[in-house]
Parts: sequence; C-alpha cells; structure tokens
Amino acid sequence: MSTETKKLALLRILKILQDRTDSEHLLTHTEIAEILLFEYGIEIERKAVGRNISLLLEADYDIITTKRGVYLNERKYEPSEIRLLIDGVLSSQHVGVRHSKDLIEKLASEENIYFKKNIKHIHSVCDFNKTENSTIFYSIDTIHEAIEFGKMVEYDYNKYGADKKLHKTSFQRISPYQLILHNQRYYLMGYSSYWGHMVYHRLDRITNMVVSDRPLVPIKRD
Repeated sequence: MSTETKKLALLRILKILQDRTDSEHLLTHTEIAEILLFEYGIEIERKAVGRNISLLLEADYDIITTKRGVYLNERKYEPSEIRLLIDGVLSSQHVGVRHSKDLIEKLASEENIYFKKNIKHIHSVCDFNKTENSTIFYSIDTIHEAIEFGKMVEYDYNKYGADKKLHKTSFQRISPYQLILHNQRYYLMGYSSYWGHMVYHRLDRITNMVVSDRPLVPIKRD
C-alpha cells in the first residue's frame, strides 16, 4: 500500500466512525475493512485497521473499543443540542424555506446516519411560517460592512401584497446603526436623512441592498 493510500485509509476510517458508529452501533475491524474495500476501493488488512485506529487515538479522538467493536464516542455536539438548533432554525421566521433546509442538513451532518434517519424536520419546513426573501443573510453581511466602514446603505423597501410576494414601495438611503431581533424578525435600526428621524425596517422586506459611497450620519448620544 502506498503512503498516499495509507493516509487516505486513515481519513476514510475516521469518516466511517463518524458516520456509522455510536454507543449503540459498533463496527468490528473486519467490517470497517469491508466498507473501505466496497465503498472506497481501498484494500486493507484487519490488523491495519487496528493500527489506524491507534493513530486516531494518539490524535486524541475519543474512540471506544469493546469486544463487540469500536465506535466514536465524543462529538462536537450532543444529539439533543443538534435537535435544539434545528428547532431554532424551524421557528425562525427570517430564515427562508430553502436556507432552512440547507442549515438543517448541515446540522444533521454533524451526527451519524442513524440520527439523520430519525429527523423529519427537513420535509416539514414548508409547514412553518417562513419568509420568501432569500437575501436576508446577504443584507446582514452588507449592513455589518457598512457599519464597519462608516457608510450608508441603499435598498428597496417593499411590502407583501395579496399574492404574498414583495412589491417595492420606496427607495431608501439609511445610516445603519445596529440590527435588532424582535419577535423572531430582524430589524435594521438606522437614521433616514430624508425623513429626519430614526427608522426600523424589517429585513425580510428589504431587497437590492448595497453599501453607499456616502458616509453615515453618526448617531447622537446625550
């Protein structure tokens, strides 16, 4: 076996342990060798699997060895923590359907295949009250950039019509100060030079946001 193949075998064994094992689902060295051969085309002896697992243990991976097999014990998140985060994504009105599905899939990827089989959230995302505005997270990044460089932001402000789609009502040029999360919705708090007062605009109603060349109006503090 070449040095490159040995390195690849080590990485594949770690992935197999991450994806397929826990305290209730163990794999023997022989089973790991079979998965390497049939799914990755890597031919390796059972003893070599044991040597690779020893290397992972030396690298501080929490792998438990029993008479029935081995499994990866400690993970970045507990299953209950992943479920809590998924529920937070589902209940968030400012995360759209498509983005919610992507986030849930990323969170689920932190666990093994058995966890993924037990979550039905991805198929029920559409049942929740979700915004159709997919640019919210882009707007958040743009606002942070504008605040950092002391610039105004420009954008279209919209309202939801009877068709549940956004329709432009005005063009806005605002000095952004901060984002506020209220009732599960993001609001931009800023100063409108045109109106001469503070405004609070819902991010899910904002589209086409860009950083302006104009310097923002510093917030007044008493």
